[in-house]
Amino acid sequence: MKGPNAIIDDLQDKNIIKIRPAHLKARLVISLILLIFSTLGVFIAVFAPSFAWHYWLLIVPIFAILCIWLSWHVARKHNLSSNVIWHEVIHWLALLVAVYLVSVIVNAGIINYLAGALFILILLALVIFLAGVHFDPMFMLIGILLGLLAVCSALFVKYLIVIMIPAVLIIAILLVWRFTYKKKAEE
Repeated sequence: MKGPNAIIDDLQDKNIIKIRPAHLKARLVISLILLIFSTLGVFIAVFAPSFAWHYWLLIVPIFAILCIWLSWHVARKHNLSSNVIWHEVIHWLALLVAVYLVSVIVNAGIINYLAGALFILILLALVIFLAGVHFDPMFMLIGILLGLLAVCSALFVKYLIVIMIPAVLIIAILLVWRFTYKKKAEE
């Protein structure tokens, strides 16, 4: 069975994805910030469901800004077209529209705050995963983790902390290992 590095390397060799090695520290820092905010949001959903809705409404624009900034930062180094950044801006604007539509449903009383927060988390997981497919492959892992967190928080609320802490630690270690291993291999 292939490990994550082998799969990513195969995808890169086949030109399915393109990993731009510059700014590994920036990528790692942004990834860890996204993981920390996501973990905090799931904890809030478990302990204060009504506040979780407001938390995720606040976090979505922060995630968008961080991801767009990272793309801009990397694009500057590689002299990429500004179209890449505009595509990502449109990508994140679509999420903001979807979040607004969910908020209309929540405010109409059709679903409660916790369900709305979970919907936003699922939308965020999808958008971050797709950002990984189209813009920066490192986001694919974060999108998968967010999707798993959404499912786990819905199904295993009682046991979420026990499941989530090791999952977040494993993903964080994989990200650190991936970027330090790639950096050493390039030297």
